Amino acid sequence: MRLLVPVGVLTVLLAAGLSWLAFVATPAATRRIEEIRFNAERNTELSAIEAGKFTSPDSGETVLYVREVSGDELRDVFLETQRDERVIAILAARGQRVIDAATGQQSFVLYNGRRYEGVPGEGKFLVLEFDEQFIPIRPDEDKELVTAPAAKPTVDLLQSSDLPDRAELQWRISLPLSLFVLGLLAIPLSRTSPREGRYARLGMALFIYLIYTNLLSIARVWMERGIVSDVVGMWWVHAIVALVALWMLSRESGWFARARAVQAVPA
Repeated sequence: MRLLVPVGVLTVLLAAGLSWLAFVATPAATRRIEEIRFNAERNTELSAIEAGKFTSPDSGETVLYVREVSGDELRDVFLETQRDERVIAILAARGQRVIDAATGQQSFVLYNGRRYEGVPGEGKFLVLEFDEQFIPIRPDEDKELVTAPAAKPTVDLLQSSDLPDRAELQWRISLPLSLFVLGLLAIPLSRTSPREGRYARLGMALFIYLIYTNLLSIARVWMERGIVSDVVGMWWVHAIVALVALWMLSRESGWFARARAVQAVPA
């Protein structure tokens, strides 16, 4: 029982730090990572132009073929884009891809080429020769960032009724809560007899920890799939392990033995 106070103080300090990570820092970092990945995916087509291959650097309205690529410089360029019903096809000796630093707008500047423009099937096309032609690239505006439950702020999870959000909320609560359960469990597992050796119960501690964490993961999946309600949620896992810890603690402390001794004393 002398270990209860130091273990309890240490557990409270660790749980406070873990709560900040679980409820604030980790979701914010995950959300930022998703934003960076989303922006990178939107821009990856332009940066991944390969020589000798047809690519589409926007939402599919533009098709580009380049014979040679050297950095941002393009050689022997074929570009086809569609604006409503009109189709524009351009052949250019060379080109360059540029990005506006202020707006992030991506575009091509083509040099020494010929432009064909018209509506397919009408037989009338406008043909122009140019020294320099600016072609803006329109990104896919329909593509939106979908925030995963792990990236949502904790306040949003509290207000949500979606099963994945409720499961994520209980998962975040479970992280600091599990520290208290494990701290309670560590007290009886730290006690060994001289014949057992110092690390005799280390294997049992690892075994219980693995079962505990795996049950939490299973309970989370069950919540997300609606197999169990959020009232049951993951709380049953904490309750079972906490009861096991209390039983081991009472057994090591001799509570049961003292209770039997009291009952055995005649009135």
